[in-house]
Amino acid sequence: MSKQAALFQSIATSCAAVVTLVALAHEVVGAKLVPWGVELFGGPLGFYGAGAFGVVVGLSLVAGTLRLIPFAVSAVSFVVAVLGALAGLYAAVVHREFHFFAWVLVIASLGAAMFHSKAIAAQPGVPADRPRPAGSARG
Repeated sequence: MSKQAALFQSIATSCAAVVTLVALAHEVVGAKLVPWGVELFGGPLGFYGAGAFGVVVGLSLVAGTLRLIPFAVSAVSFVVAVLGALAGLYAAVVHREFHFFAWVLVIASLGAAMFHSKAIAAQPGVPADRPRPAGSARG
């Protein structure tokens, strides 16, 4: 792995760890910080179930950025970013509140997606770097 690929991988992993920490904050202090959130998820089971699912997704992102497991890091990160943006917009429009953790989730998940893609591209031998067969559009 090149130095640049290692740098991008470490940044992507750090961003994925922040996604995990946001999910842990949801579990620990979410009901106190956002009391209307429990009702929004249909009660405590839905609220804490979403937080537990977030922890699993965050840990999967960490493992995926470290390439411990095959995982669609960029795709899942973009989905997480959209969900975070929807939560942040909902809190702003409906409750006139700034949902700090939702926007941190957006930034961290987009960072994980972007830097994971850069880490893949910076490695020699990835499919984009392979020679193309003669007669191909770029060959």
